[in-house]
Amino acid sequence: MTPAQIRIVQKTFLKIAPNSRDFSALFYDQLFAMDPETRALFRDDLKAQHAKFMKVIAEVVQLHLRALISLPVTASASGEAAIPGAYWAGKMHFAYGVKPEHYATMKEALLRTLHKSLGEEFTQEARDAWSGAYDILAEAMKKGIDPEDEDLDQTRASRPSEPEEKQASSAFLNGLGEQQFSGEDV
Repeated sequence: MTPAQIRIVQKTFLKIAPNSRDFSALFYDQLFAMDPETRALFRDDLKAQHAKFMKVIAEVVQLHLRALISLPVTASASGEAAIPGAYWAGKMHFAYGVKPEHYATMKEALLRTLHKSLGEEFTQEARDAWSGAYDILAEAMKKGIDPEDEDLDQTRASRPSEPEEKQASSAFLNGLGEQQFSGEDV
């Protein structure tokens, strides 16, 4: 991604952040309409999931994309950009039942949701920028997928309950979900 694309993602994020609950609900409506099988991957009550989804987007937009500009700090030995924690997030998502093909569906659901939420402001440049950002994160997460992983059953069994997840999440991420973002953040 270029610095200009990162700025586009950050600026368009500022437009959706104030309506994060509506945005997240629309995203999951899109996802489940496109692939009803994905509904089984989530708990019955999606309210907590809506907040988690927006927190992850906020973290990626506000922190990780900015870090990609300084590739020497965030690059792997092979020169690929790295998103901290994405490998383990991919591993956990796989343990929860997310399949590699779900990433493409999720990307399309995100792009459709952005288009519906931003309207004319979701230009081709914005679409390309968000697509690039998603691809970086998804590819980093897919590296955590290993069907031969001996710890997979243990990871599935150790999925925390909703109260435990809430307690385990960092105060920083909790703040991102409720934080109002300003143009100074980009």
